[in-house]
Amino acid sequence: MFWLSFFANHRGLVTKYRHFVFKQLVSNNPMFADTTVQKSWEEVFNKSHDAIEDTYLKRLEDTYEEWKNSPAGIEWLDKLRKARFFSFHLKLI
Repeated sequence: MFWLSFFANHRGLVTKYRHFVFKQLVSNNPMFADTTVQKSWEEVFNKSHDAIEDTYLKRLEDTYEEWKNSPAGIEWLDKLRKARFFSFHLKLI
């Protein structure tokens, strides 16, 4: 549940900061007093983050592919290619 609400606001967290977030979450919870328990749950914590991130990215890529192949996407990409061509040649003049 934590990661779902976190992703709604931040779209993920780089690996090097996850340890600090986990430590903050478990700091006042007696269930996590044992460091062995903390390590195993931190692995679950990180795997949950990665699974949600992978799902989010996959859905985003799928949506982009659908849009890119739609009439609007095809037209926009065509105009973008033309704009890149003209801006490159205008810089040469």
